Amino acid sequence: MASTLPPMSPSAALSLLLFVHGVFGLQPCPPGWKFRPEDSACYFFDPERALDWKSARDFCHQKDGGDLVFVENQAEYDFVRDQVITSQPLFLTWIGLRGGASSWSSGSPLNFTRWTSSSEASRNAAFCYGWRTLQPSDGWRGVNCRYSQPFVCKQHSIACPPTIQNGTSGTIQSSNFPLNYDNDLFCTYSLFAPEGHRILLNFTSFETQYLYDVVEVFDGEDANALLLGKMHGAFPDKTDYATSENAALVTFRTNPTVTKTGWQANWSTAKLDNPIICSGAEGTLQSPDYPDNYPNNLDQIYRITVDHSMVVQLNVTDFVTEDFDYLLIADGPKLSGKSLAKLSGSLAGETPVIFTTTQPAASIRFVTDESNARPARGWNIQWRAVPK
Repeated sequence: MASTLPPMSPSAALSLLLFVHGVFGLQPCPPGWKFRPEDSACYFFDPERALDWKSARDFCHQKDGGDLVFVENQAEYDFVRDQVITSQPLFLTWIGLRGGASSWSSGSPLNFTRWTSSSEASRNAAFCYGWRTLQPSDGWRGVNCRYSQPFVCKQHSIACPPTIQNGTSGTIQSSNFPLNYDNDLFCTYSLFAPEGHRILLNFTSFETQYLYDVVEVFDGEDANALLLGKMHGAFPDKTDYATSENAALVTFRTNPTVTKTGWQANWSTAKLDNPIICSGAEGTLQSPDYPDNYPNNLDQIYRITVDHSMVVQLNVTDFVTEDFDYLLIADGPKLSGKSLAKLSGSLAGETPVIFTTTQPAASIRFVTDESNARPARGWNIQWRAVPK
C-alpha cells in the first residue's frame, strides 16, 4: 500500500521543493474570494448583488467555476456566517439547497443541516433555502426560488498540494472526484515503488475537457523524463502505463473554463526483469530472434557501460517494428535520464542512424504490445566507446 515518504535523492527533493514553491506559492483563491484553510475552500459574497436562486447558481458557475455554497459541518457554518456574509443581515442569503433534496446543488451529500425550525426540513422543490444570519435565530429557511436574494458561492482552492505516494500500490484521482474538478489547476502526483520494481498505472475512469484539461504521465520522478502519454476528453486512446524503473510522475493541468468529473487511477508494482548488461569497447545489440520476427509482450531493458573517460555511440543499422511497439534510448545509466530517441515503425531508407551519449553509459528499453497485426523483424544496433 502507499505511504507518504518517498526515497527521494537530495537533488530530486530540492527540485520538488522549488517546483512546489513556484507553483503553489500563488494565492489559493481568485481575487475577491475568502480562503478557509481547514477545508481548502474559497467563498465569494457580494452584498450589492441579488439574484433569483437559479440565476445565482449560474453566476457562481461562471465566477471562476464555483457553485452555491454547501456547508459540511458546524465549524464551516460559523465561518461563513461570521466571516463571509459580512453585511445585509436582514436579508436571507441563498445557499446551494432546494426543498426535498437529499444532496447539495454541487452534488455533495447533505450531511449537515441547520434549520431555523423543524418544519423547514419538509419543504418541497418549489422552495429554495436562504440563510438567516441574525443570531440567536440564525439558520436556513425556505422561500420562493424566484425571489432575488444575496448569495454565497463556494469552490475548492485553486492550489492543489502535490501528492506523493511510496509503496507497492495506491490510488490517485483528480480533485473532488467523482464530482467536477476545479478550474485553473496544476496538480502533481509522484509515485515511488521499491528498487527493482516498475509502476503499473491503470486509469479506471476518465473525463476531462477535450484538448484543454490534460493529464500527462512521465517515466520518472520529474517532467524531464520520457512522456509516456497525454490524455484528455472522454475516450483516451491509452489508459494503461508501465514505467521502466521505480518512479512515475502524473500531472494534471486545467484551464479557466469548463470542468468535468475528472479521473481516477490505480497503481501497482511488478518486479523488473533483469536487464541485459553490456560493457567493454564495442558490441552488438539485437531485438529477440532478430532477423526473425520478435515476440509480443516484451519489456526488456539493456544497459551499456564504457570506461569513464569515454561515451557511447549507438549506430542503428536496421529498424522495423509494429507501430505501437517502440525502442527508447536514454543518455546515462538510467532510463529516467535524458531521452535521446524513441523509435517506432520503420526506418527503411533512413539507416544508419547514430546517437551519442554525453555520459559513459546508455540505457535502452524495448516494449512490444500483445498485437501481432504486422509481424516485424525488429532492430540491430552496433555500439562502441568513443572519446568524450
